[in-house]
Amino acid sequence: MREFANKITLTKNFRGVYDLDTSKGCCSGMLNNPKGCYNDCYAARYSRKYGYDFSKTSFRYFTSESHKQSIIKQINKIELPFVRIGVTGDPSENWGHVMKVINDISECNKEIVIITKHWKNLTTKQLIELSKHNICVNTSISALDSIKHFKNRLKQYDRIKDYCNSVLRIISCDFNKTNLTGLY
Repeated sequence: MREFANKITLTKNFRGVYDLDTSKGCCSGMLNNPKGCYNDCYAARYSRKYGYDFSKTSFRYFTSESHKQSIIKQINKIELPFVRIGVTGDPSENWGHVMKVINDISECNKEIVIITKHWKNLTTKQLIELSKHNICVNTSISALDSIKHFKNRLKQYDRIKDYCNSVLRIISCDFNKTNLTGLY
């Protein structure tokens, strides 16, 4: 299996949503489950399908000033009012790096939506820095989370509200597929 490239890219998915992932892969999410969170992570499944090792986190960088300016121009041209960070990797693996990328693209006219499970929590200093930007943090949470992770994610969701837009993002997955009645 190959590792993800370290060059940051702006990617459009089949629904027309753009991501600017600061990392690809999710070491924390793959640590205890061979198929990722809840043993059903779509990003891990997608990565495996295309030959990428999702258990290794690759941080992504601008290769030059012109590369950064090109990404900024692309972001400013998209029709949606936001760009996501955290589609095929969890930003919490390295919040310092996320903060640098957000500062680098601060002249963009789009909201940055960060999707995270808070494997590592933002510091108060980082939250203060986030408050200076147009940021929404989507905290991914599921009934399938361990009690420890569930409580931490709820705590982070509440904590972030004082600094920027904070949203709970409910994660679900297919389960009990053998029950044909649809009654769980």
